[in-house]
Amino acid sequence: MKLSKLLASSAIASLVASAAMAEIKIGTSLPLTGAFSSAGAKHEQGYKLCVDMINERGGISGEQVELIMSDNRSDPATAIAQYERFINVDGVDAVFGTFSSRLTFPVANILAKNGFVHPIPAGGALRIYTQGHKNLFYFQPNAAEYVGSSLQGLIADLVDVADRPTTAAVVSADDFFANAVEAGFLGKKVMDPATGGEVADLAPGYLADAGIEVVYEEKWPEEGFNDWLNLANSIKRSEAELIVALTASAEEAVQLTRALKTVRAEPKMVYYSQGTQVEFYEGTEEA
Repeated sequence: MKLSKLLASSAIASLVASAAMAEIKIGTSLPLTGAFSSAGAKHEQGYKLCVDMINERGGISGEQVELIMSDNRSDPATAIAQYERFINVDGVDAVFGTFSSRLTFPVANILAKNGFVHPIPAGGALRIYTQGHKNLFYFQPNAAEYVGSSLQGLIADLVDVADRPTTAAVVSADDFFANAVEAGFLGKKVMDPATGGEVADLAPGYLADAGIEVVYEEKWPEEGFNDWLNLANSIKRSEAELIVALTASAEEAVQLTRALKTVRAEPKMVYYSQGTQVEFYEGTEEA
C-alpha cells in the first residue's frame, strides 16, 4: 500500500512538473531597427511585460508562455516571411501583431489565410479592415482616416471663435499611415489597391468641415528626406495659421519641429500625427 501511494505521488509530481514545463508559443515580428524602430521598441517592452505578468501568475491553464520575437527591420517582406516562419516552422499557438499600417496590411493576409486571431496594436489605415478578414482586433479607438475628427472637435469645443485658425498647411510623409490620416483631413477617396474599388469617400474632409482653407500642401518621400528647412520655409511663406504635419516617425516630427523653430514660423496651432514618444520631447525640448 505504501509503495502504491509513493508511485502515485511520484506520477502526480511528474505530471505537475511536465505541465509547468509545457509552453504556449506566441510569435511577433516587430520593427526593432529601421524607420519604425522607436515605436517598435515600445511594443517590444509592452509585449515582454505582458508575457512576464502572465507567467508570474502561473501562465495560461498552467502552461508558461514563451514569446518568440523577430526584428523585421521595418520591412514588409521581412515581416511576412517571419510570420510565415512562426506558423510553419516554429509552430506558434498565437501571434501578437506588428507596428505600423505599412507592415500590418500585408501581414493581415497571411494571418487570415492561416486562421490566426490577429490582434493589432498600431495599424490604423482603413484599408487593413476592408479586405474582408474576420480575425482582426484593433486596440485603438478609430481608423487613421477618422482621427482628424479629434482636431475638428477640439477646435470647435475648446478654441474661442476669434482664435480659431482659418487657413492650414498640410504636409505629409508618403507613408501608408500618414496618407490615411491625410485622406480624412482633405476629404479624399480611399481606394482598394487590389480591386481598384472605393473603400470610403471622405469628402469634404475635416478641415473643410471646420471652415479651414488649405493654402499649402506638400508630400515628402517615404525614406531619405532631409530638406526640412526648405519645407519649413515654404510652410512659413504660406502664412497658414494651422500646420497639419503627418509624419511616419517621431524622428521626422523632431526634424520638422526644429526646422519650423529655425525659420521662426509662428502658426496659431500645430497638429502632429506623431509626438507622444519621449524621443520627440527629448529632441525638441522648448521648441
